Amino acid sequence: MSTHSASRGDSPLSPGASLRRARGDSPQPRLHAVDRSDAALMSIGTLASGVLAYLLSRQLQHRIAQPILELAETAAAISKRSDYSVRAAPADGRELNQLTDAFNHMLQEIQASETRLRTQVGHLSLLQHITRATSDRQDLAHLFPVVLRNLEDNLPI
Repeated sequence: MSTHSASRGDSPLSPGASLRRARGDSPQPRLHAVDRSDAALMSIGTLASGVLAYLLSRQLQHRIAQPILELAETAAAISKRSDYSVRAAPADGRELNQLTDAFNHMLQEIQASETRLRTQVGHLSLLQHITRATSDRQDLAHLFPVVLRNLEDNLPI
C-alpha cells in the first residue's frame, strides 16, 4: 500500500473519510439498495406469516371452541328442562372427547340418583298413606287388611 492511498483516506479513521461520507462518495449506495430490497422481502414475508398465523388460529379456534359450545348448549338444555337423559354428542379430538365422556358419565350418575330418589319418595308416600289410613282405624282387625291392600296396590312384585 502506498502512502498516497493512505493519504486519500481509505482508512475509516483517516481525516478525509468523514468528508467523503458527508459528500456521499463512499461505496455504500449499492449496499443501501440491497438493504431496501431485503427489507421489502422481509416485510412481505412477515405479512404473509401473519396472515397464515391468523388463518390457522381461526381454524384451530373453530375446532376447539365448537365442541365446547355444543357441550355448553347441551348443559343449558338439561338445566332448562331438568332432563338428565340427554347426552352430549361425541367430539373430535382426544381431549374434547374425554371431556364429553366425563360430562355424559356425570349425567348418567345424576339420572341414576334421580331415579333412586324418586323411588324413595314413592316409598315414603306409600308409608305416609299407610300411616294416615292406620290412624283412621284404631282397631287391629281393620288395620291389617288396609296395610296389606296398600302394599299390594303400590309395590311391584
